[in-house]
Amino acid sequence: MKYKNALKSSLKSPACRNVVLFFIAICFLQVHSAKAQSNTDKEFKVTGTVRDGNSKKVLPGVNVTVKGTTTGTSTNTKGKYSLLVPSKHDTLVFSFLGYQTKQIPIEGENKINLKISPRVITGQEMVVTALGLTQKKEKNRVFNARD
Repeated sequence: MKYKNALKSSLKSPACRNVVLFFIAICFLQVHSAKAQSNTDKEFKVTGTVRDGNSKKVLPGVNVTVKGTTTGTSTNTKGKYSLLVPSKHDTLVFSFLGYQTKQIPIEGENKINLKISPRVITGQEMVVTALGLTQKKEKNRVFNARD
């Protein structure tokens, strides 16, 4: 009971009341700041399907990465992918051999379906080299000369 009365009497002074209010405000701001930070730092899940732009068939093995990071995945046999991205404002990069690379901003979307077109390669861009090593084995033959 002594402590309760002492606390009541000390809170009556304006200086003490200001200090208590200051600490309450600091605690409130800390909790609010931590809550806001946890909401923005939360990973965001993006899913979708990647199809061929011409035939509309699903494309398995398409690389899906977050631009500027090493975070990524590949589409499964049904052309579907699922990826946890650091932010809703990142950009996904879709790449597949023989197809055009596409960069799609996420913009808060949790489902991104995409059609990618085959890449047309002209003769000047395409270089084909082959390296073949062969060994010639000489067969030893014996010839008899008849006189």
